[in-house]
Amino acid sequence: MKVKQRYPEKKITIIAPARLHFGFLNWNQRIDSSIGSFGMALNNFVTKITVERSKRLIVEGPQKDLAKKLVKKLLTKNNFSASVKVIIEKTIPNHAGLGSGTQLALALGYSVYSLFGKKIKIKDIAKLLARGKRSGIGIGAFKYGGVLVDDGDLLQKSNSYRVPEIIIRIPFPKNWRIILILDRTIKGVHGNRERTVFKKLPSYPRKISQKFYKILITEALPSLTKENIGNFGKAVTKIQKIIGDHFSKFQGGNYSSYKVEKAIRWLNQMGVSGYGQSSWGPTGFVFVSNEKKALRIIEKAKKEWNYEKDLNFVLCRGRNHGFRHRFF
Repeated sequence: MKVKQRYPEKKITIIAPARLHFGFLNWNQRIDSSIGSFGMALNNFVTKITVERSKRLIVEGPQKDLAKKLVKKLLTKNNFSASVKVIIEKTIPNHAGLGSGTQLALALGYSVYSLFGKKIKIKDIAKLLARGKRSGIGIGAFKYGGVLVDDGDLLQKSNSYRVPEIIIRIPFPKNWRIILILDRTIKGVHGNRERTVFKKLPSYPRKISQKFYKILITEALPSLTKENIGNFGKAVTKIQKIIGDHFSKFQGGNYSSYKVEKAIRWLNQMGVSGYGQSSWGPTGFVFVSNEKKALRIIEKAKKEWNYEKDLNFVLCRGRNHGFRHRFF
């Protein structure tokens, strides 16, 4: 029997960040163990939703079909006595390598539980909504922001799984900038195709895991803490080459978009400090030491690539905090 309850909060707005995914690694350096991951939160692409209690389920805005499916699962699981109205105001580009699905799921989960007066950990929302099965970077971006490393899922080969924990978090330097290169004509690998790929993906050879681990621990992270963008960018580029080679069979090369790959090679000649593709792409990224230089490069890029109407160059900052919310 459903019990009517009174709750103090009537409405909540949440803003959740996009993320870049730099690659997977094998923390234990054993072929049969899990793969952790490395990435960071972004400040410029966000998911923004407003949720309030309602007599019936209403979902409006972009990605409403996915949102409705997620909310139904939340309401059914908890047997709440009422429903909710969801207004999706902004969304991260979906299937672009920026983690849109995870941010929408976590934002909805946090909103629904908060409105009905139930406390729950972010990682438990993620597990309930089947997020974090392969990487914890999106969950870490939602909760903490910054540059992140997770410990992988030690149970990923079984029917159950453990949501990866963030074990390293370092702030992204405030003066550094990221230029994203988006291709509107391509969607990255996702859904059933992604699940099939991960089943077929060959295990990491020990030498690849060890190489990734060494670059991460001895080059990327120390350079980040010292705010040495040149060495940090070189390290991320090396990692991207390893990851791109390993996944190339399933995405047609080291990049899923030939246009993005060409643009990145051109940008590399403009003095950027490292580059790569986020997750399955097609979004590419480059690092730049400051905003003035980044704006100058973007201006040149738009002129150089004016004929490619589907390419978009976007200036971004790192985000050193997680989601933000406000009750009404």
